[in-house]
Amino acid sequence: TSRPLRGLQNGDVMLQLPVSRHACQLLGAILTALAILTALASLAGSEKPVQAQTAKDTRLSIAERIVAAGRQRMLAEGMAASLCYVDQGVADARSRSQLYVMWNIFGWYHRAIVSGSQELDLGVELDPQVLAAWQEVDTLWTELRPLYDTPISGQPAQPAQFDDAVAITRDVTDAATDLVATLRSAYAARLGPQGFGSALLIDLYERQRMLAQRIAKDVCLVARGDAQPNRLADLTRTVEIFSLSLDAFQNGLSDAGVPPPPTDAIAQSLSNAATHWRPVAALAYAAAQGMELDRSGLAEFADAMDRFTSHMTGAINALAALNSDGG
Repeated sequence: TSRPLRGLQNGDVMLQLPVSRHACQLLGAILTALAILTALASLAGSEKPVQAQTAKDTRLSIAERIVAAGRQRMLAEGMAASLCYVDQGVADARSRSQLYVMWNIFGWYHRAIVSGSQELDLGVELDPQVLAAWQEVDTLWTELRPLYDTPISGQPAQPAQFDDAVAITRDVTDAATDLVATLRSAYAARLGPQGFGSALLIDLYERQRMLAQRIAKDVCLVARGDAQPNRLADLTRTVEIFSLSLDAFQNGLSDAGVPPPPTDAIAQSLSNAATHWRPVAALAYAAAQGMELDRSGLAEFADAMDRFTSHMTGAINALAALNSDGG
């Protein structure tokens, strides 16, 4: 399994984009339930005591914490997307497995952010503002978590469970965004300008993965009959941001502080991701106009967005490798 990604230390670029309330990170390549849960069980069994967060913590460890917190946003969107595809009978076994995986990972990361994890290079969190922001996520996760018990067990979600899960998901992603912003504020001085810029660059790439999950979810919700004006307007905005961001990542957008791909490997990963988005982009725009995809169309769309996500993971891992190469 991939580790939470680290901020770059060398060759990084300061970004000047503001972090919006809904700038969320995305789920990495979807792993099979068996593989990842086996890994998680192994980690849980080998968990060692962790030290409290202190001034000696490195920028690397701080970046790990920021990315782990931010990744919760795309996990939340991914769970809701999988719930909808299960509800629509699209790749049911695979969708249910993905839901189970993300549900478990979310809970594991959630605990590690404050309690620490040696495997994630995280110490115990002591900053009171960070703890308060985490508590907001915890309150919402306590509400959301049991709503997935029924579909994970193999039974259809009740209508009220489904609606509540979708509604709370946005609140969770918003609260997780606030948590990331609080972490950046709390540790900005210790990250330094380069470390802060590196973490933000990865954050923007991670956001693209979240947007992929959010689009997949909203396209499914429209197919389910939820074509209310606010749903369609939100999907339209998300697709526009997604498309503009992908173009900026591939070509750079200096006015916004977005650099072009730092390496050929990252450029290739972004290009590969784009090849999966282009064939289904028209479906997303059509759904934003109220068109309901059938099961075949939904399966095609979900598969394309999963493949897109996988290649974005490659780009993010390449960014993390730059950090390792720089020592």
